[in-house]
Amino acid sequence: MTKSLQLINIAFISVLMVGLGLAMHYSRTGMISLSSHQEYAIGRSLPVKPAQAQISPPVFPPRVIDRALPLYPASALRDGVEGKVVLSLAVSESGNVSEASVISSSGNAELDNAAVKTALLWRFDPARRGPQAISSRYEIPIRFEVN
Repeated sequence: MTKSLQLINIAFISVLMVGLGLAMHYSRTGMISLSSHQEYAIGRSLPVKPAQAQISPPVFPPRVIDRALPLYPASALRDGVEGKVVLSLAVSESGNVSEASVISSSGNAELDNAAVKTALLWRFDPARRGPQAISSRYEIPIRFEVN
């Protein structure tokens, strides 16, 4: 083969390979190496169904419907102790508080205990995923202040 015919063949092959998304490397030895990061199937192509996105219904948080105020512990009130307790509440599908735990303490065990005891009595409209009631966690701060 003449030199010009070899160049035409290499040019044709390189256009073909680039069209297929293959990289062609011509080394000094005159060898052509091909590399690809994709796989190609030879033969009849089959129709591909587009992936169906799964859309989940929106989630709505729980809403307090009955909340009692905590009783200020007598000794804390007498001593002028104030503070803020942050609670994490587990709200069931029925809207009851099944668990209350202190996330951030007021620094006074009596205030923390009063907040937990009262929160266990609260009622919620439960969280919902679409129309379905679901259990959830709800965080709420309770502030104790002497007026």
